Amino acid sequence: MLTMGKPGPKSQGAPFTALAPARQLTNKDAPENLPPATTQYTLNRILGVIEDTKLALTQEIGKVSTELSHICTDHHKLVNGVKDTETTWDKLKPVHQALRFQVTHLSKRIQRLERCTENAEGCCRRNNVRIVGMPEGVKGPDG
Repeated sequence: MLTMGKPGPKSQGAPFTALAPARQLTNKDAPENLPPATTQYTLNRILGVIEDTKLALTQEIGKVSTELSHICTDHHKLVNGVKDTETTWDKLKPVHQALRFQVTHLSKRIQRLERCTENAEGCCRRNNVRIVGMPEGVKGPDG
């Protein structure tokens, strides 16, 4: 909300809004019907209100301009960040696909090796000959 001091010297008066209700003008308010001092006072008063309003609007426009400048800077940073992310993703996509292929290949190889290991363990157990009456862990004369 815009507030400004009363027209006239800047230190006078309480704040008021720029959109004060206007009163109905009559023929007695015409400048030719008013004493010259009153007309000059009224014109000075209007000029003071205009100057105060101009000053307040200039300050608000400056603030908005500064905020907009910061927003534009942030927007450019975000756009550049998104572009960098897209570029990085485009570079990493082939690497990612190659790694997925390699993981699939290695998983299949591990499964084959596990089957071979289980098969070898089974063969080892089947080929383990035990002599009845000979305690386990006792080695023969040649061993």
